[in-house]
Amino acid sequence: SRQPLGRVVGPYPPPTFLKPGPLKAYLSNLLVRPDRRKQGVGAALVRACEDQAAAWGFDSLGLHHDREDQKLLRFYGKAGYDSDSVPDLSHEGFMLKYVSKPIATR
Repeated sequence: SRQPLGRVVGPYPPPTFLKPGPLKAYLSNLLVRPDRRKQGVGAALVRACEDQAAAWGFDSLGLHHDREDQKLLRFYGKAGYDSDSVPDLSHEGFMLKYVSKPIATR
């Protein structure tokens, strides 16, 4: 039988470490099974999240990722995500970098 490779769920309340202000679309906890990596699954899931955020009326999507992980830097950079003015965040022993991308609303 065919197993789903991923799904988009939400919306949920924003993480508590985000500053108060206008509500923003935030991508959290995107993981791809190791045996499915390098097959376009991650990019497809990110696009699905962008599409869902746009359908909800947001004009950008942001996320944090491990700032030391060069693969993630390349992955999100290739997908059009760029550093924002948000400072890096220390969370549970990791230094996290915030990146965001403008998306078209629907």
